[in-house]
Amino acid sequence: MQKAFTIKQPEEVTEVQEIREKLKKLEELEAKTLEAEKALEADVENTDLDKAWGEAYNEEYKQYSEVAKLIADLINIDTYTAKSMIVNYRDQLKKTLGL
Repeated sequence: MQKAFTIKQPEEVTEVQEIREKLKKLEELEAKTLEAEKALEADVENTDLDKAWGEAYNEEYKQYSEVAKLIADLINIDTYTAKSMIVNYRDQLKKTLGL
């Protein structure tokens, strides 16, 4: 049986806004990582491009983890489930957040 989750009350509206902002930033970082990856694929032996891709990916993953933690804390679920929501249900998540 699946456990029901609860949502915090309006006192935490700022948390929802923070999630919105961080999710937007995550999408910007994902685009940056994708650009770096494409550049690296065009010149796989370029160590500077490899380093740039690694830095972009690390920044993206850090943001992804922050968004997941905020979601998990807000609706009282585990971080793994929150990460799944970001990856598998992004459109629904954005709609729920009003994005």
